Amino acid sequence: MISLTAKIGISFHHMKGTFIKVSCIVVAMYFMASCNQKAQKNEAASDTIATANNSQDTLQTNPATCCEEAYFDASNLKSQKELSAQEIQEKIIATLKDFQDEYYLSQFFKMDSLKKINKLEEYKNSLGPGDIENIKAVVFDTLKVYNKYKILLWGFVYESFPACPSYSGTNMYATTFTMDNNQAISTLKLLQISSGADPPSHNSNNGFCKISNDGNIICADTSLSCEGSIEEPQDYNICITEITDTKFFIQDNGVIKRVSQSKSKPLETKEYLQ
Repeated sequence: MISLTAKIGISFHHMKGTFIKVSCIVVAMYFMASCNQKAQKNEAASDTIATANNSQDTLQTNPATCCEEAYFDASNLKSQKELSAQEIQEKIIATLKDFQDEYYLSQFFKMDSLKKINKLEEYKNSLGPGDIENIKAVVFDTLKVYNKYKILLWGFVYESFPACPSYSGTNMYATTFTMDNNQAISTLKLLQISSGADPPSHNSNNGFCKISNDGNIICADTSLSCEGSIEEPQDYNICITEITDTKFFIQDNGVIKRVSQSKSKPLETKEYLQ
């Protein structure tokens, strides 16, 4: 499902309105079915969570892969290992002073603490619609920049309580480290791949990032939001699609900076319901 929507984002500039309309219908039909059964809920996120192993080793960013350009999207954003709460506290937390995803970070630490005292299942039994039920921190890859810094690509994989509104997703962050003493320098969010629904309404975010070893990072995010019409006979959704292009640059001191950001003109389409 996520791969289909990612393709919508990557090829957005070349699409016709009819194709987007048909794609939206597929998204809506999927969510209407998935919200009714726990076994089907958030399958994409569950599969990703299952791929993470239970390694609790000390965080290591070696060996780093040196490549001309690395590309990440929904098709290849796979976890290599789990990242423990202790590893984040010891190696990354100092770079998260202005972290924009504080909610996911706090939920991860909360569930980790409850698990250690055998209270996690009790806590999950108290959850309701809209609450995060499962969340893991994972490592996606490690890259080399300037032959001077390493980039740890990590993130949160999460899914909500199995009732509408439901959602799931993967957030990817980049943390730069010094090559000599493995000291964390800077962290910034690069990519979010997510989907959610409260039928007939639904939304999704998909995109890709290209990271070059000259310090340039280019990311594109496609957002799709569909809401029920207020007009009679109310048999369709109004869907808005937008693409956000963002450029980042890893400076000579290892700090990641957002250089520019631009948004496409919103495209409005109708999604007819069955």
